[in-house]
Amino acid sequence: MHTCKTCAPVGCRDLQDLDDTTSLGWGLMVVDLVVAMGAIVWSYFLLVRVTNIRHSLYAVFLLIPTAFCRTLAERQVKVRRRAASAAQQVGCVQQG
Repeated sequence: MHTCKTCAPVGCRDLQDLDDTTSLGWGLMVVDLVVAMGAIVWSYFLLVRVTNIRHSLYAVFLLIPTAFCRTLAERQVKVRRRAASAAQQVGCVQQG
């Protein structure tokens, strides 16, 4: 059995280096986690802003066709009423 006093500190130093490396690894992992979570939160807020801007841009195009369709439907109802009243005046029976 070798009991040299110079060998014992070398083994202890290796274990200390291993502990330091492990601590450094945990620290870097925590930093990576914080950075990744920050990137996720930042991306979420950017996506919310883009969605709001996109909605404000396209809301005009969504409202115009609704009003246009409503106007066309009202015209169609008026035309049918006129045709029905004209048919009644002439004495024709309209089949619907």
